[in-house]
Amino acid sequence: MDLSPTVAPGKRPPFSRTFQALRHHDFRLYWLALIVSLTGVAFQTVAQGWLVYRLTNSALMLAVVGFIPAVLSAPASVVGGILADRFQRRKLITFTQALMVLPPTALALLIWSGKVQVWHVIVASTVLGIVAAIDLPARAALIPQMVGEDDLLNAQGLSSMVYQVSRIVGPALAGLVIAASGEALCFLLNGLSYGAMVVALLFMHPGPDIPRPVGRRKGGLRGVLLDGLSYTLKDPILLGL
Repeated sequence: MDLSPTVAPGKRPPFSRTFQALRHHDFRLYWLALIVSLTGVAFQTVAQGWLVYRLTNSALMLAVVGFIPAVLSAPASVVGGILADRFQRRKLITFTQALMVLPPTALALLIWSGKVQVWHVIVASTVLGIVAAIDLPARAALIPQMVGEDDLLNAQGLSSMVYQVSRIVGPALAGLVIAASGEALCFLLNGLSYGAMVVALLFMHPGPDIPRPVGRRKGGLRGVLLDGLSYTLKDPILLGL
């Protein structure tokens, strides 16, 4: 006889409800990889600021290095929205995440060689920003395929939680790494963190692509671009970037 207590539908313990989206295998892999990836991003953010100031001793250059990639990568999110509608999202994200391994790894090697210059940082961060902007719409659209409609809000909340926690924990850990071994290791760890997402994606089997929630416009490419821009402006994560 089964004496285990039964739980009525909708009456799951609060802790279970908080993490209910993790019952989906694909989202569980994605979420764990997201923790690794965003911690790596925090590592690079701290190390990049430290490196630029060490090279230039200029607060102005810190602003410039942050401003140029932001401006140049902003239009890429519109392109990312178009690509998310045209290509299989899991394959697109796997490709972009693999590309994102390269810029931080290259910076790590330049630092270790003693040849790094500020323009290297600007180029690498711009390339990384552009690829990340292309990647984000596809990732946002992939989540409903992993969890379905019932757990979508919970999945988005868990993803947002990782973003917030990584902004607190990541910089603290990055400071320890920089103090122990310098900036290069932080860049390398960020490069490897994108590899964690690639591995997770290879083991996922999400459902068929679901059209992104944007209105369809007439006008060919111009209409698609307007849809992509509208989607970007409505998405708080993309807009925050």
